[in-house]
Order: sequence, then C-alpha cells, then structure tokens
Amino acid sequence: MNNNNIQNDKHSIQQKIDFTYSQNIVDFFKRTKTTILLSTYQTNKIMIIGQENNKFDIRYKEFPKPMGMCKKNGKLFAGLGHGVYQFSNYTGVAQNIEGGGKYDACYMPQNIHFTGDIDIHEMEYCQEQLYFINTKFSCLCIKEPHNSFKPIWKPPFISLLQPIDKCHLNGFSIKDGEPRYVTMLGETDEPLGWRANKTNGGLLMDIKTNEILCKGLSMPHSPRWYEDKLYVLESGKGTINYYDFKKKKLVEIAKVPGFTRGLDIERDFAFIGVSKVRESATFSGLEITKLPKRVSGVWIVNIKTGEVVSFVEFTSGLDEVFAITVLPHRKVELLDFTS
Repeated sequence: MNNNNIQNDKHSIQQKIDFTYSQNIVDFFKRTKTTILLSTYQTNKIMIIGQENNKFDIRYKEFPKPMGMCKKNGKLFAGLGHGVYQFSNYTGVAQNIEGGGKYDACYMPQNIHFTGDIDIHEMEYCQEQLYFINTKFSCLCIKEPHNSFKPIWKPPFISLLQPIDKCHLNGFSIKDGEPRYVTMLGETDEPLGWRANKTNGGLLMDIKTNEILCKGLSMPHSPRWYEDKLYVLESGKGTINYYDFKKKKLVEIAKVPGFTRGLDIERDFAFIGVSKVRESATFSGLEITKLPKRVSGVWIVNIKTGEVVSFVEFTSGLDEVFAITVLPHRKVELLDFTS
C-alpha cells in the first residue's frame, strides 16, 4: 500500500481517538456492502466502521470490556464483562431510525447470560449452540441455561479446570459444522505458565484428534476455516498464514505492521485486527516489537494474492484491537442498554 494513498481525517471521536484510512476504503465498503464491528476492551467500546453518503463513517458504543464476537443468522453475540450478550437484527426498527432508509440493520439487545469473570475470547455459533473460549479455565465451552458455562473440551495436558489461565487458550474455528481447530500460547499446566515461553511456545491443535498440528508459534490467534483452508494469525510476527497440512507448517500470506489479533474472512478478504503492543513484560521479545513503527487498526488483505487492499489506522487514543466481525450490511446501528 502506497503511503500516498492515505486519507488523513482531522476529526476525532470522543476521548481523542484519532484515525487515518486508505483512500479507497469508502469505495471498498460500497462495493462489498459491508460494515466492520471492532471490539476493544482497552477503551470499553464496540466500534462501527463503514461508509455513509460516500464518506468514511466511524461510530462507537460503550460496553463493559468488549472481547470476542460472532454473527449468525441475524444475531450478534458478544463477550462483554462477565457475560455473553445477544443482539438481534430488527430491520423494521432500522428503517425508522433518523429519517428512515438510512440504516439497513439495527441490532438490539435481547438477552444476557452471566458467565462470571472467565475472560471470554473467541466465540462461534453452530449446531444451535454458542461455543466460546473460556481462557481463564483453559477450555472450550457452550452456553447452557442453568450453568455459568459447560466445558466440552480442554487440552489433554490440562489436568484440572481452574481459573488461572494456564495455556492461554484463545481462538478456535468451525469446520463441517463443529469446533475443530484451536490456538493457545503454551503447552503448560501451570498458572500463567504460557508466559515463560511466549515468544515461540504457541500451538495449533486439532480438538477432534487432540493432535498438535504445529508447535513453536509466536502467539498464534484466530484460526479460521475458509474454503477448504485453515488460516491462522501468528500475532508475534504480525502475519496472516495458512496451514499446510502436508508439510505441517504455517505458510505466510502477508505481514502487517502490528500484533495481529481478531480475524474475519469474507469473499477472499481477510479483515485483520492490528494492535500497537508495547515492549512490556507480556510482549517482550516478540518480532513485532523490533519494528520501527507499530500501528493499531484494521488491515484488509486479499488472501489469494497477499495484497493489502485497504486499512483503517488509529493514530492516537487506541492501541489494542481485540475482535473483528464483518456484517453484510451497508449501514448498521447497534443499540446499547440505554437506547
């Protein structure tokens, strides 16, 4: 991406979150008829990023500690604070917001399921169940009416389910209608044991066979199965990759200037969350901390060619992105609890 194609926006949203974006981002949103949702627990916001009337549009909603999100059949699920929140799209309401015809989707809060403080990471909806990663307890869970959560799988090296974040289980993907692949930051059964070898202790696993597909990864996140390929972010290197099942290794597709966490894939476009991590105890030693410049935002990559298609960069006020969800709507409203 040529730096001459950057569009600077001098406007800033509340709390001085400033941003720039590539010149083609508005045309991209118009052509794909999509809107990006971005969660960031750093500022307790879910951001709505898209276009309106041929202009870049960014709005946000205040929520408690937004983390993992997923969409399914007109519903949106989000891990917020100590629970899972469900929103549903009411198109009739959308048509009656601010003059009518402006919005084609309005996601309204429907119910809350309290899980307790379990550090929910990624989630997906399949088989009429909501699955989510319970990072504190090192397990994959489902939402169940009469329990905070129901564990359905844990790594074989985890002896007991305890809220002490042993391996930092963080992401999973669906294949053939069921959870199949997971990522974690370490093969350990000790409290916060993953931190000892965070630079290259990450794993990609097949939960159906309990096979470790790939070791030695640098903070892997967000596995995704898309069109018969398994995609994975290697966050410590700032890359998006696919997994070569024959050679049993990751193959790099593209590199972006930051910590890659949060991924959605639509029509051969990977929407990647990028964070500007610091040289702190958690991130020390990672390859990306050696970059002359690290950024935060959303990078859009063509997974067939590896080309960076477009981006949104936060230049101040927001350093960490958590999850990315792409909605198939031109203009989206997300109502909070006071609306």
